[in-house]
Amino acid sequence: MQAEEIHQLITTFFTEMDCPVLTNDEAYMVVQLTNEMDQQIMNRPYYWQYIHSTGETPSPAQLTFITNTEKIDEKIKGEPLYLGSPRFQQIARAVKSLGAYAQLYEQAKDGESLTPWLNVNYKVSYCCHQKKEHLYSLGMNLMTGEVLQHFYESIAHRTFVETIEHNNHCLPPIITPTKAAQRLNDLLQQSIEQEEHEWAEEALAQLKKEELVLHYFFDHMDVKPERYYLEKEALEAQYTPKIQMEVVNGGVFYLNTYPTLSSS
Repeated sequence: MQAEEIHQLITTFFTEMDCPVLTNDEAYMVVQLTNEMDQQIMNRPYYWQYIHSTGETPSPAQLTFITNTEKIDEKIKGEPLYLGSPRFQQIARAVKSLGAYAQLYEQAKDGESLTPWLNVNYKVSYCCHQKKEHLYSLGMNLMTGEVLQHFYESIAHRTFVETIEHNNHCLPPIITPTKAAQRLNDLLQQSIEQEEHEWAEEALAQLKKEELVLHYFFDHMDVKPERYYLEKEALEAQYTPKIQMEVVNGGVFYLNTYPTLSSS
C-alpha cells in the first residue's frame, strides 16, 4: 500500500468516526480526536479512569500524522504513519472493533438501480526474523463474479448511506456473499503462492547457520542439556518463515456506477 493510499484510508476513517481533520496536506494531516477515539487508540486508560471518576471535562488528543516522509516540510513535526507502524496497528484494531462488516448504499438519483459488490480487506503478514505487512482490498461483483483489486480505494471518495433511498432499488445478487468471500480468499492465497519468496529462502538459510553455531557449542556433549533444545526451538520460531492472512473488515456495497480509482 502506497503512502497516498494510506493517507486516503486514514482520512476516510477519521472522517467517518466524526474526528475533525483540521489540516489535510498531501504529506501530513492534523486530526482532533473525539473522546471515544482517544480511548480507542491513545492507550491512556488511567487518564480516562480519572476523568470518569471525577467528572472533569476531558481533553482528547490532537494528533499530527506524517504520511509521506519524502514530501514533508522539515518544520512539520508529527508521528510517521505507515503500514506496520504501532499507530497504524492501533487504528486497524479500532476499525476491526468498531465494525467488521458493513452494508451500505451509494447515494443515487431517484429510480436508479444499485449493483451489489462484496468488499473484503485483508492484512497479509510475511513473518520470520523480520516482518513485512501488506494490505489488500478486493471486491467482487455479486452479479457477474468480476473481481477488482484496490476496491476500497476505488469507492472511498463516494457517498454512502445506511438505508436505500426512496425509489431506488437493489439488483438481487446471483452470487452469495459467503461464496464470494471464499472465492476472494482463494484468489488471494493463489496470488501469494505465485509470488517470489526469496525472503523465505534467506530466512531458512540463516536458520541453518544459527543452528550450526548452536550445535558447535554443544557438540562435545553426549547428552544435550535442556538449554540446547530450548534455544533450538527459539531459533526455529524466530527464523521459520510464515505467511499469515487476516481479514480486517468488509461488507456489501451497492453501487450506482462502476468502481474506478479516483484520478485526483
